[in-house]
Amino acid sequence: DGKDVPQEYQAAMDWYLKAAEQGHAIAQYSIGDLYYHGHGVPRDYAQAMACVGVLYDDGRGVPRDYIKAAEWYTKAADQGYELAKKDLEGLKRRGVAIK
Repeated sequence: DGKDVPQEYQAAMDWYLKAAEQGHAIAQYSIGDLYYHGHGVPRDYAQAMACVGVLYDDGRGVPRDYIKAAEWYTKAADQGYELAKKDLEGLKRRGVAIK
């Protein structure tokens, strides 16, 4: 949170991405938070919503819930976030009923 040191959002994003690739739920949440607030990256609500979808899809930090994942992916996809559309297709391929 930058207490007692200068905030370096790009460095934070780099570390969060490395941790997220290892399955760290708080890092994944933090990436979404950076996009939501536009800290060090362009503000991108759709990408933030897709990050929430990933948490539910993978059951990281929250109970796995494919329906909630689909809801968040849909919100992001409706705003034009292409990766969320691919995530929705992935859920469909796995047999998740999507409204």
